[in-house]
Amino acid sequence: MKKIILSFSILLISTIGIIRFIKLSNDHKECNWKIEKKLDSNGNTVTTKNHICNEKYNF
Repeated sequence: MKKIILSFSILLISTIGIIRFIKLSNDHKECNWKIEKKLDSNGNTVTTKNHICNEKYNF
């Protein structure tokens, strides 16, 4: 019974550590937003935002 509890504890701590590492290392420093403003056929201004990401690895 103690081995099962120890195994689940190690698994839980490892999972939390891996998730924290992924969230902290994904900083999006190389990402930009491209914003375009255009007029549609009715004369309304339409704004489109495109997310451009040049990261080598994206988690």
